[in-house]
Amino acid sequence: MRSGSHGRLLAIALGGAGVLQTFAQTQKNGAVEALKVQSQVSEPERMATIRETLGGLLAKFGIKVKEGNSPSDSSSHRRIMIRWQGVGSSGSTANSDLRREATPGVLKLLALHESKGVLPHDRTFDLSAHQILVVAMDKSYSLLWWKLILDPRLLRSETSSGTGELTRSEDYYRSQVDFELDYPDDRTITELRFYHPVWNGENFDLELLSNLPLT
Repeated sequence: MRSGSHGRLLAIALGGAGVLQTFAQTQKNGAVEALKVQSQVSEPERMATIRETLGGLLAKFGIKVKEGNSPSDSSSHRRIMIRWQGVGSSGSTANSDLRREATPGVLKLLALHESKGVLPHDRTFDLSAHQILVVAMDKSYSLLWWKLILDPRLLRSETSSGTGELTRSEDYYRSQVDFELDYPDDRTITELRFYHPVWNGENFDLELLSNLPLT
């Protein structure tokens, strides 16, 4: 009798475990589906927020961010090699030509190549002082494309202790540097502009570094 009772209790316990496992899996699947739906619903809102932020930052430079503007979906793109030349630069790309502060400069187009493939879109817009905001516009100063890249001028010097612990970090800027940039193969793009985010104590402003005409 005890053995039979024990068997029934074990069966009930296993059955209950199966129900709990099924319930947990159902909840997990439901959560995954909910996240998918949330992601799909929030995407237009997220892009609208990015457009609004860009519009506020770029308005003082005369660049228009229109309602419904989205990054170009060109099926091909261009890769350009650019040279940043700081004012007063010696023309050397050696690390000896470093400065503690970023200085004004000019951009020079060195090479251009066309390639197949759509460029990925940035889904977030989180500015930092270590980035450069690149924007592409047409002849009417309407925004056609944008991209956040790491500042190619920036070099970081780090000092560590004997145990490997970081003790000091300093930023330096190269007065001359060559770098590559991919942008959509959109023939209506007439100019690229390069902006440096600057923290004003409350939020980020943009400082125009240079522009690169493409026509």
